[in-house]
Amino acid sequence: MQKQLPNFTELKKGAGVLNALDHPLRMQMLKFIHKKGAATVTEIFIAVRTEQSVVSGQLRILREAGLVTTRRQENTSTILSASPRWKGYMS
Repeated sequence: MQKQLPNFTELKKGAGVLNALDHPLRMQMLKFIHKKGAATVTEIFIAVRTEQSVVSGQLRILREAGLVTTRRQENTSTILSASPRWKGYMS
């Protein structure tokens, strides 16, 4: 019986998730968002005591990996929440 090779796209997606999780600041941010349920960028950068620009860059990586979701609320900051993918890691 011949084994089927994994789908390259799925492997690349999985590597992106692992890369996103392999950073102490991103893990701290994810845990904060998970604990609160949802948070604004301002709340996150205050909680992790890091500049807003650094937090925004790290959030982009988490968003691209599918670990956080975003939504805008009127004219306020983006609200971030942990995606179901991240919640699966926390179980």
